Amino acid sequence: MSKTVTDKTSYIKTNKPLYIKNLVARMLHNEEFGAVDFEKWIFQHLSPKPGAEVMDIACGNGKAIFKLVKMYAGLARVVGVDFAEPAIQSLREQAQALGLKQVEGVILDMEKLTEHFAGQRFDHLYSVYGIHY
Repeated sequence: MSKTVTDKTSYIKTNKPLYIKNLVARMLHNEEFGAVDFEKWIFQHLSPKPGAEVMDIACGNGKAIFKLVKMYAGLARVVGVDFAEPAIQSLREQAQALGLKQVEGVILDMEKLTEHFAGQRFDHLYSVYGIHY
C-alpha cells in the first residue's frame, strides 16, 4: 500500500506574501538578538576559495548569498535555490542590480536538487535560514 505524500509547499501557495514576511522576520530577529552574526559564522567555517562554486539551499531572497559574495571575492558561481518564487525573483533582481553575474537564483524544491543539478558539482553547500525545513 503506497502512502500519499501531501505537497509540503501547498501552505504557501495561498499566502506567499505572508511566507516571505515570516522569512524576513526570522532573518531580522537573527540580526537583532544573535550574539554573533550567524551568516559570518557559517561562512568562516566554509572558507571558500576564489573560483569556488557554492550553493545556498533554501536561500530565500539571497540575504546570506550577498553577504557571502562580499566576504569572499572571486567566487565563480553562487547558486541560490528556493521554492518560493517571489524570493528567487528578489534575489535575481538584486544580483542584476549589483552586477553579480556569478549569482544565480533557481526556483526548485530541495528534494529535486539531485535531478536538477545532475552531473554538476559544488565546492560548498550550505543552508542558513532553511535548514529547519
